[in-house]
Amino acid sequence: ATVGEPARRDTRAANRKLFTGSATTEDIFHMMDYDPVGGPSNPIAPQVEWLQEDQNGIEGALRLGLQYQGPPGRVHGGVIAWLLDAALSRALHAAFRLGVTGTLNIRYLAATPIEDSIHCRARITGQEGRKIFVEGGIWHGDTQTVSAEGIWLTPKSLG
Repeated sequence: ATVGEPARRDTRAANRKLFTGSATTEDIFHMMDYDPVGGPSNPIAPQVEWLQEDQNGIEGALRLGLQYQGPPGRVHGGVIAWLLDAALSRALHAAFRLGVTGTLNIRYLAATPIEDSIHCRARITGQEGRKIFVEGGIWHGDTQTVSAEGIWLTPKSLG
C-alpha cells in the first residue's frame, strides 16, 4: 500500500524492438521503468538520483538501507555488483547505445557503508566492433570503494 500501483508500461514490446534494431529512445526509457536499480516502477529497486546522464557518462547518488547489508555496517558485495552492472549499462543508454553485459570485473577497494550517501559513476571508454568497453565505480565521499570495468556486446541484429 505504501508503494502504490504505478502505471504499467509494456516493457516486453520495448525489449522486442531493442533486439530487432527498431527501438527508439522512448522504448529504452520504457524498459528502464522497471530497471532493478533506480526503476521508479520497481518496488525493490534502490532509488538513485541521477545527477548526470549524457554521452560523457552517468553519475547517481543513493543511500542503501539495511536490507542491502552484508557484513555489519557494509553493503553486500552482490548488491555492489548488481548496482554496478546497472550503472555501467546506464552509461550506454545515456550515450544512445545498446548492449548487454558480456563481462563485468569488480575490485572491492574499501568498505561501502550502509545507510550513508554514496555515488556511482560510469563511462564508455572505447569500442571495437560489437564490443563496448565501460568503466565505473562507487565512491563514499572522496574515497573510491569499488572499481568496475566490463565489456558490453551490441546485439548482432544491430552490429
